[in-house]
Amino acid sequence: MKSITPQEIAEKIVQNFDRTSSKKVYEAISDVLLSEGFTEIQASELAENYERQVHKQLSKYPPTELPFEFGNREWNRLKGKLRSGKEEKPETKYARTASTFIDQIKNALVQAPDDFETLCAASLRLAGATEAFALRTKDEGGIDFFGRIPLRVQAENIPTTLLRTSLLEWHLLILGQAKCFDLKASIGRDEIQKFAGQIRECLAKYTDNPDPPKNRVPYAYYVQNEPCLPIYITTASFSDRVPGTALANGIRLVDGQELAEFLAYKKIGFVESQNGWSFSEKQFSNWVKEQVEKCTYKES
Repeated sequence: MKSITPQEIAEKIVQNFDRTSSKKVYEAISDVLLSEGFTEIQASELAENYERQVHKQLSKYPPTELPFEFGNREWNRLKGKLRSGKEEKPETKYARTASTFIDQIKNALVQAPDDFETLCAASLRLAGATEAFALRTKDEGGIDFFGRIPLRVQAENIPTTLLRTSLLEWHLLILGQAKCFDLKASIGRDEIQKFAGQIRECLAKYTDNPDPPKNRVPYAYYVQNEPCLPIYITTASFSDRVPGTALANGIRLVDGQELAEFLAYKKIGFVESQNGWSFSEKQFSNWVKEQVEKCTYKES
């Protein structure tokens, strides 16, 4: 009998799963084994024996990278992400379609490296920042974009002349770095530690730095050493040790996968037609160009 491991079977299931189908894990295993040349009897026996092991391997994948969802009622049910329910909301149906274009969005992200800082600033505005600006210079002390995001806003339907409705109304400073790398690249701890030092230098307004950057976050924009949210956005991924380093330094990490998913959620680059939603690289590129004017910092 041929030899194949549960991990190898899981990889083939992820690669070949039909997003419109719904299958039990052992059925998906059997399909893989038959395609690999196993007999029906061998495939049936191995599928039954490997079911829990393969399920465990599939559970290790980030959920958004799987072509299916795990069943709620049946632990071994794999439901294709394009298989919608009868009472599903329109936004969920859109998300199912949009999730199939994530790789195309990631490829579009790396097509405009010169505008990536602007794209990051624009994305922060989409995420709720009241303002965000890209510096777009080569000497900015490690800070590529900056802005502010509200912690808590006043209630919309109650005038402040009647009642103040928030105890946490504050616009938190954002300082960020943008790195447009190859999609297969991996960011290591050293890069994040370096960024943490650059954040500290910026917040200290580069005091005692004999060679401060020429282009930087305007001094008038923030108070020295005020609280801030450091954010590192990249098209690449992060090595296993990076999350701990980022957590220790209070840094928010956003990789290419998460950025692409967020932009898909916001329908950036998406076009609706009679056949449903699709992703347009041209539409995406046009949006990026529009943001250059809106989000690039200009000294007054």
